[in-house]
Amino acid sequence: MVLGECISKCKEPKDCAFLREDYLECLHHSKEFQRRNRIYKEEERKLKAALKKVDGGDAKTAIMISHI
Repeated sequence: MVLGECISKCKEPKDCAFLREDYLECLHHSKEFQRRNRIYKEEERKLKAALKKVDGGDAKTAIMISHI
């Protein structure tokens, strides 16, 4: 069932909440962008931690350490 059908057949709008959420995600990709941002921030955090571990050493080594 698609959102339009659900809205026309259901008595209460809350019955179609999951379809509405799916429709909005399809349009705007907000959850996808939030997930990408969380992944990016975690990668940055790991890289900074690796740089601290190396104490200003070789950045290439720090990058390799951060992906372990």
